Amino acid sequence: MSAQTVSHAASRQKAPSSGPADIDAIKRLLTVEQVGKQLQVSRYTIWRLCRDGKFPSPVQVGSRRRWRQIDIDAWTAEQRA
Repeated sequence: MSAQTVSHAASRQKAPSSGPADIDAIKRLLTVEQVGKQLQVSRYTIWRLCRDGKFPSPVQVGSRRRWRQIDIDAWTAEQRA
């Protein structure tokens, strides 16, 4: 096998990742209803916590607001600590 073939094969290998679950959590966007259900609180509570600076702010997706799953997971872990 030539050095060029080995180099080409190495370049096709995927970079190690921390796992597909982490990628899904980063990409997953939640509605206020989904966040409330996950945390077992009302939509009003989510918005109140955001207003008071005690909860992650949503991201704007077009004209809608969504929360990143990874932000909710981090906030939940912080609350448990």
